[in-house]
Amino acid sequence: MPAESPSMAPADVLRAARQRDSTTKRSRTLKTVKDILKDGQPITFAAVARRAEVSTWLVYATGVREHIDKARARQAAEPAQETRTGLRASTASAHTDLLLARKQLRTEVTHLRDGMRLHLGQQLDQLSSRDLTARLSELTEENLRLSAAERTASAQNTQLSRQVAALEDELAAARTSLRRMIRKREPAPAGTLSITVQRLWNHSRMEFELAPPTGIGALTIGMPREAADQALASFRDPSAISESDQPGRFVFRPSGLMISTHCSRGELEAIELGRPADGQDSVRFRGIDVFSLPAAEVVTRLREVTTITDAEDDPASFVAPDLLLSFWRPFEADDAPDEEQGYYFSSVLLARPGYYDTPTEAAARLRTAGHQEA
Repeated sequence: MPAESPSMAPADVLRAARQRDSTTKRSRTLKTVKDILKDGQPITFAAVARRAEVSTWLVYATGVREHIDKARARQAAEPAQETRTGLRASTASAHTDLLLARKQLRTEVTHLRDGMRLHLGQQLDQLSSRDLTARLSELTEENLRLSAAERTASAQNTQLSRQVAALEDELAAARTSLRRMIRKREPAPAGTLSITVQRLWNHSRMEFELAPPTGIGALTIGMPREAADQALASFRDPSAISESDQPGRFVFRPSGLMISTHCSRGELEAIELGRPADGQDSVRFRGIDVFSLPAAEVVTRLREVTTITDAEDDPASFVAPDLLLSFWRPFEADDAPDEEQGYYFSSVLLARPGYYDTPTEAAARLRTAGHQEA
């Protein structure tokens, strides 16, 4: 191809460069066809274009396509010739070789499996009866140890269950004696009623008359803590002082009647009475024995003289809001006299005005009192 001349026009220079590039790519493509044929690899137009790094258009161009078609025809004719000359096995021969190889592989697998079984059998045979006896003894000892541990744990569980039951009984008794029932209730006008105590000459029997909100005998709502502690102690029977008494908090009468006080800011604020175990002591309100009569009858008779409603958080208990009295029992059993804890009231509580006020209600009460004084 003529060399480029300095006097050639730019278009001629570009045309000459394209011709050189086309010639180079064609030569490389034809050489690639020969290399693929020599390597024995399948000849396709795509394979030639990819290996020669030319476009697919070029391998289909005139002058190149003919060479590729001729090489493909030559490559297609070679297997038949090699088969006739014995250089390449026929399809049937290859299939036969494959079947023989599979058969040989199966034989080898069977041989290996049998060898593994034999090896495992030999290992089992090596375990003597002495080894098996020792292992059996170990398992027996372990079983005995676990059985003993299970019996010990079972006994401990039984003991703990009994302790839990006893603690639950104690907790129920504590709740019965100490629970506070009044919630957000307004008191009756002060000075309307009083609590009196009639003491019999031998101090062994006492009768309590509920008349809130003054107090009970020597116990007066609003009295100083020290005086309240002394008054509480005066209800004890010197001949039968209970070991459960906690001076300054609660005392138990021989009848089982509990008397509990609650002080705040150095003053007596509430008194709670718990149901006695027998009728030796009595607690009354306007002639109604609140512990000896069934709870349903107590409520019926109280409704004849004052307002009484169900407790907000305990439907088995009741509140007399105008008197600031609350009557509590753990559950309702009005139709089952044998269930004493649900058939009778377990405790009655008397408190000062505003005892259960929330901070907002207390502030409102102070404002009201201030307006009344003004």
